[in-house]
Amino acid sequence: MAYPNPAQLQQEYHDTIDFRKLLQLVPSIGAVVGAWANYGLLEELEQAGMNCYRRRWLDEAEENGGTI
Repeated sequence: MAYPNPAQLQQEYHDTIDFRKLLQLVPSIGAVVGAWANYGLLEELEQAGMNCYRRRWLDEAEENGGTI
């Protein structure tokens, strides 16, 4: 299986965080946007972590003869 390109993953993360952090500069809504940004980033990080674990689990099963 081909693993994702680290440079592409970094660029996608950079694009995602830019808009959220830019909105935090607005004084009246900065705290609300900050909470939204942190919550969204944690959700994405959780999903990415779960997918990495699943990928590792499947790769190890494949190396062991396909038994899951």
